[in-house]
Amino acid sequence: MGDGTPVTVESRHGRARLVAHVGTEFAPGQVFCAFHFPVSGVNSLTSEHADTVTSCPEYKVTAVRLRPAVSDD
Repeated sequence: MGDGTPVTVESRHGRARLVAHVGTEFAPGQVFCAFHFPVSGVNSLTSEHADTVTSCPEYKVTAVRLRPAVSDD
């Protein structure tokens, strides 16, 4: 997958269709998705569990898989 490739990001909770931006800012195997834009569907990737102190969802501990998007995603 190269930069600008449409991808489907899947977790055991849901999936979102995004555009990949490949760079060197993160370690191999790490994925970053901005969650500030609900229309992206990224929030569907996380569980309903939240940190007991901050009430933040488990964004940083969600395992995902990326694959090239196909037209029916």
